[in-house]
Amino acid sequence: MPLALSCLPLGSAVPRTPSRLAVLHEANLEEANLEEANLEEANLEEANLDEANLEEANLEEANLEEANLEEANLDQANLEEANLDEANLEEANLDEANLEEANLDEANLEEANLEEANLDEANLEEANLEEANLDEANLEEANLEEAGHRLRFQQKPKEHPDGAAAATGAHGF
Repeated sequence: MPLALSCLPLGSAVPRTPSRLAVLHEANLEEANLEEANLEEANLEEANLDEANLEEANLEEANLEEANLEEANLDQANLEEANLDEANLEEANLDEANLEEANLDEANLEEANLEEANLDEANLEEANLEEANLDEANLEEANLEEAGHRLRFQQKPKEHPDGAAAATGAHGF
């Protein structure tokens, strides 16, 4: 039975019950609290999740094509095999998120935090990764063909003999 959440008030919580095949196409979930929600295989195509809290949410195999996730919190979220084709993830927090085999073709990840994210075998073809933080991210076998212009790899501050911390830098393709 599809889960209908399109009429939830801003800031409301979603139950953690299984929601396989939830239909949330074009749903307005702006600022929604979806922490630890099970949205496995959910259809969130073109959904508005601007500033939503999806911390530790299960979005495995979810369809987030053209979804707006600007400034969303996806810290430790499971997005394995999720479809994020043309999704807007500008300034999103994906710290320690699992994006293994996820499709991020043409996704906007400008200024997104992907620190320690798992992007193993992810498709980032033509993704905008400008100023994205990929510090300690796993990019093993990721497709970065024609992806973003400037990537920021922040390094852990290292103490110099004089006590000053090392600076972070930006690296381009």
